[in-house]
Amino acid sequence: NDNVYVFVPTILGFGKIIVYLILIFLILNNKYNVAILVLVIGYYENIETEFEKLYIKLDNVSFNSTRLERIYKILNYKTKNMLDFGDNNNDFIKGKIEFKNISFTYEKQEILKNVSFEIKPKSFTAIVGKSGSGKSTIFRLLLRLYKPDKGVILLDDENIYNYTKEIYSSNVSIVTQKPFIFDMSIRENFNLDDSNHNHQIEACKRVGFHEFIMRLKYGYNTKLIADAENISNGQKQLIALARTLLSKSEVLLFDEVTSSLDINTSKHVMNILKD
Repeated sequence: NDNVYVFVPTILGFGKIIVYLILIFLILNNKYNVAILVLVIGYYENIETEFEKLYIKLDNVSFNSTRLERIYKILNYKTKNMLDFGDNNNDFIKGKIEFKNISFTYEKQEILKNVSFEIKPKSFTAIVGKSGSGKSTIFRLLLRLYKPDKGVILLDDENIYNYTKEIYSSNVSIVTQKPFIFDMSIRENFNLDDSNHNHQIEACKRVGFHEFIMRLKYGYNTKLIADAENISNGQKQLIALARTLLSKSEVLLFDEVTSSLDINTSKHVMNILKD
């Protein structure tokens, strides 16, 4: 309660004044000497200091509880367009994707209308179109952020909403044009997907990032600060790609990953995607 942060210091302040007055009265009446006054004041100030420390800790608890509450809301976020997860825990995913007569409307605007296509496993497919034509919507539907108004989306001939959350999220991954890099070391970023350091090195070699890391003073233990501002956009993208490889997902979604990169880095990333 915010009133406590005001009420208790006020009481302590008044209490100090009262203690001072009582001690001065007693000293003037030869009940105590000045040494006792100094001692009592010292103890009282120690009490105030401990209360201040307690306030700081309580404030931190309050601040972090708000963070946790927001994280909880994000993790449990649902809209009317979202469906619950199913109970299919089959992890032998090959990666066949099929849209069957998919229609989707967002804020009264029809984004997709009777869209059908099939993507075979181990294939490399590009979705091309003007801005607003529904490219990102296809990805959002595949990520189960929305449900289609009509039609069905299949993964290995099974409705994507029939899979459990764990199975589906571990088999469908996305890399965006601005990947989120955590404020921790390169290795710790990789640990979120695979803590095996040999696997991390293998993934970085595959995307052509290992040699750059080894030239850094602390190698894989180099800390990436403030969303990896100490490395370039291209290097961020390579970290995201390596992280995706470590996830061992069967379906990889790349949302305009080369849009903010220079020509040479873009070619390098495209070669990685083809590989």
